[in-house]
This record gives sequence, C-alpha cells and structure tokens, in this order.
Amino acid sequence: RQAGFVNLEDQARAAGVVTTLLRKGFPCLAPGAGAGEYKTDPEGAAGAQTLLQVASRVTRAHSVALAFQSQGGVEHLLRLPPSCLFPGYESVAAAILRHVLEDGPTLQAAMEAEIRSTMSSSSVLRANGRIAPRALLTNLHVVMARSPSTFMAALQAVCVTEEVGGRTMLVLAKTKEAREKDAAAAKDAHHKDKDAHHPPGTPGADKPKEAPAA
Repeated sequence: RQAGFVNLEDQARAAGVVTTLLRKGFPCLAPGAGAGEYKTDPEGAAGAQTLLQVASRVTRAHSVALAFQSQGGVEHLLRLPPSCLFPGYESVAAAILRHVLEDGPTLQAAMEAEIRSTMSSSSVLRANGRIAPRALLTNLHVVMARSPSTFMAALQAVCVTEEVGGRTMLVLAKTKEAREKDAAAAKDAHHKDKDAHHPPGTPGADKPKEAPAA
C-alpha cells in the first residue's frame, strides 16, 4: 500500500494538517549575536523535516497530491525559510513536486521506462533475455511501492510471460515499432523467396497455369 495502513481519506487529512502547520511556520529564526544576524533553530528545522517527510509519503496518491497543492502546500514548501532547511531537503521537495505533476498515465509511462531499463540490464537477466518475476520485483520494489496498481498495469504493457522448465519467466514484449519492422522484414523475405523460385523473365513465371484439357 502507498502509505502503509493509512487509507486515502486519512492521507488527505494528514496532507491538510501538514499544510496548516507549514502555513503557521516554525521558530526557525532566532536572534543572533549581532544586528541582522540569525542562527538556525535545530528544533524548527527538525519539525520542517518531519512534516515534509510525511507529505512525501501521503502524496504518493495523485489525488492527495493535488489536494496538497490546492491547499497551498507546494507554495509553502517552496517558501520555506533557508534557516529551516535540512540535509536532504532537495530530495524530499523534489519527490513531493513529482507526485503533484505525475498523473496516472505519466506515472505509468515512467514505470514502463524503468521496467524496460531494468529488463535491458545484463546484470539481472538470464539467458535469452528472461528474468524471474521475483528478481524483477526485488530490483524495482521502490518503484512498485509508489503505486502497485499502476506498476502492474505498466508490467502488463511491457512484458509477456514464458514457461521455461516449469517456471514462469518474464521477457520484454516487442514495441510497436519493432513489430512493424519485423512485419516489413517478413514481407520483404517473402518477396525475395518468390523471386528466387520464379525469376523475372522465366516462362510461366507471371502467367497462371492453364487448366488441363478435359
């Protein structure tokens, strides 16, 4: 599940709480020793880190991410004071923004690309380009955790199964371009084979055989 045992309604509620707390701000800025100088409040930065980590978790569902954006969460995220920033802020913020931008089709296309990239890696493939389902999931468990249902749709779109020695293996399905290329090659091979058996100019090559006389 995208957010453990928290259902979609509770995820949306959590996103709203995060937005409210971001709007209220943090005591990240404290007077420094001199005029115009400030020092970072570690507790405020830690609070910001906790809230953004929660946001990055619950916004994995696109509907929750859109609600987070509509409530002003993204705006407050980007306007966080520099003194509230923490190590890893860029990664967490980027994850939240990606969740907002990636709708279902976009997310599935990204997952398909990840699957194809992994399936094309010689380090995880067996002979003839096959891979065991467990091995693929081990390599892509982080991708799958984003949205299991979307991941399964992506997997069905780019992979086919083969039975090898009583075991089910996965192989990459051919793309539309590859199928069209194979069809054109087969058609060309057919014409070449026909020309080899009936070279141009051969008597009867282009003339249908006459039916035997009764």
